[in-house]
Amino acid sequence: MITVLALVALGIGTIILDECHHLLDYWAFILRELIKALPGVRVVGLTATLPDSESRQAYENYLSLLGEVDFEVPTPAVVKEGNLAPYRDLVYFCEPSPREHAYLRNIQEHFEAAIRQVTASPAFGDWLRGLLLERRPAGLASNEPPEPFSAVFNREPLLCIAGIKALLAQGVALPADIPLVEEMSEPLTVDDWLTLLERFGLEVGAGAAFDEDSTRALLEGAYAVLCTGAAGITLVPESVWVEHPTLAVLADVNAVPPLGVEGIKPGWDGKEKHGKVLFGALGIGGLKMKIHRASVARLFDQNDLVLDAEEVYGIARELIK
Repeated sequence: MITVLALVALGIGTIILDECHHLLDYWAFILRELIKALPGVRVVGLTATLPDSESRQAYENYLSLLGEVDFEVPTPAVVKEGNLAPYRDLVYFCEPSPREHAYLRNIQEHFEAAIRQVTASPAFGDWLRGLLLERRPAGLASNEPPEPFSAVFNREPLLCIAGIKALLAQGVALPADIPLVEEMSEPLTVDDWLTLLERFGLEVGAGAAFDEDSTRALLEGAYAVLCTGAAGITLVPESVWVEHPTLAVLADVNAVPPLGVEGIKPGWDGKEKHGKVLFGALGIGGLKMKIHRASVARLFDQNDLVLDAEEVYGIARELIK
């Protein structure tokens, strides 16, 4: 993996972005951070489909990276050269089948459940209140007054609107220095939640543990642990997880001793110990290969079969019964 620091060290002077109309939301944010680290870099975007200007946030994200169009090839010229088929207005509409309806409904229910789980966590509540109520960005001394809400709003209006909506929905009383704009009184939308969760995922989620006490604090309230640390480094001591009150599942993809989760063995495949279900690296790999083989076998049974994530998950559940 080439890191941002490695790109800076290479002296990258030009970034070419193909299909740049996809640079919206999350990827626009990531690319902006990369460009900040490469002073004087020239950014070239190539696309045959400009973002819809009616989607204000997406269009503003695009313009902030690439600006207005510098050069455009006329569509008739591309058709004449034989690189694009002539346009024909021929569209058929059809409703999803009952199976497709059920799949979409199931995905929506899982999505809403995941949103509820994350946004109900103490970490999310603390982050949101710190962002909009306490407003103490990194570098601000403890004896200095909080950053004015107007400054935060001018910098990130969509994030502020979504966050205030969420706080009002929770019944949180807002301080007098937060003026309510019309959009803040509207119901929360999926786009609002995605705006909040995108930033929450970027700013919250990392933690540091240096000893058993800090590891316990980091895992407080956790249900499952997937350990993917560097080979030969123990991250979760056995003394921490054995008596942990909420941990139910632990998995470690490291097969080089000492293992990331102390006290388990690489070959364990759902072994129960101390009231926990444990998976080692070889156990995980074995299940993966079983799922792979079973999925490929299904494709030979039916040549028009499409295996999406839900179908593969169903095959996995059948294998572990």
